[in-house]
Amino acid sequence: MTNSEPVEEQITPVTKAKTSTATRQEKITPISGENPEGIKLYSVVIGSFKNKTNAYSLKERMQNEGYMPVLGENEQGMLRVILTSHETRKEAEKSRDAIRAKFFPNFQDAWLLERTY
Repeated sequence: MTNSEPVEEQITPVTKAKTSTATRQEKITPISGENPEGIKLYSVVIGSFKNKTNAYSLKERMQNEGYMPVLGENEQGMLRVILTSHETRKEAEKSRDAIRAKFFPNFQDAWLLERTY
């Protein structure tokens, strides 16, 4: 004997990683000892800290991954861990998306900083 009642399936939608195009404008300066050429017009920020120890810890972790991160400070004293920096917004967006994909589920909140002077 077969059961003719319909079977209810659970369907879980698959969502893409967040692809925000938001850009924050800030006046940012490299902190002492950082390469001033390391911060271009558009940067990918992977961390923001008040505490220097935390900022340096993330910087060191990313250096161990083969990156050359730069620490910058905004006018409110927040330290930004900049993983990559670019002349164009399009390059920065591609880099941010690649970082999100490579380190998933980490750094999904990576964002773009547009440097002002």
